Amino acid sequence: NKDGLVRKLSISILLSDNNSFEGGIFEFENFEKQPELKQGSIIVFPSQLEHRVTPVVSGVRCSAVTWVRGPAFV
Repeated sequence: NKDGLVRKLSISILLSDNNSFEGGIFEFENFEKQPELKQGSIIVFPSQLEHRVTPVVSGVRCSAVTWVRGPAFV
C-alpha cells in the first residue's frame, strides 16, 4: 500500500434471516468449532485468519463487511 496501512481487523454482519437461505456458512480454516451466525450477528477477527463463506445453494444471503486498517505489525 502506498499509505503503509494494512488490513488488521475484518468485520462481518449477517443481515439475512437464517431461514431465507441455504448454505452460505461462514467458516474459519482449521477451527474445530465454527461460529454460528444468526441474523444480526457481528463477527470481528484478525484479517490474516483464513476464512470463507460456503456457496449459497438457495435463497439470498446478505451481509455487510468492512475492515479496520492500520500500520503493519512489526
